[in-house]
Amino acid sequence: MLCAKLQHLVALLTAWIGLMGLGDVYHHPYLSLISIFITYFVSLYFKLFSITPVPIIKSMVYCIWLLVEVVKSTIVVTRLIWQDNLQLNSCMLWLEFSELSEAEKVIYANSITLTPGTAVVDTTQDKILVHVLNVENAILDNTELYADFLKLKNRILKIRQ
Repeated sequence: MLCAKLQHLVALLTAWIGLMGLGDVYHHPYLSLISIFITYFVSLYFKLFSITPVPIIKSMVYCIWLLVEVVKSTIVVTRLIWQDNLQLNSCMLWLEFSELSEAEKVIYANSITLTPGTAVVDTTQDKILVHVLNVENAILDNTELYADFLKLKNRILKIRQ
């Protein structure tokens, strides 16, 4: 319980310093720390934090993996767009995501949208509608496409474990 609260405090401190920049922190160190602690304790008082521990290392590994995937797919989409005869074979897919928590659903949808060539169009309680720009290049049928999205969902589920 205490470890989870400390993780939230460290995450808040890191985000605050990252958003303020190091120059401002050095100019106003006491005001920055006071505002961080006020925000933290007000958040605890109003129960804005869930007291579930956040696996920081697994989250960072996921973010690095996602960044690599975004770069790879950006290269593929850029090659596709710069072709002389642009022929796209786009499709829309409904994907199941009922076993994910609310936070994991948001991470899943944002991960899909961040990846070039895919975008989340609509969500329901247990499904997500995804637009795929081009299924012709690497994916011959929808089962392989579903497998790619399942791999992404399993990566998100690994963070929880």
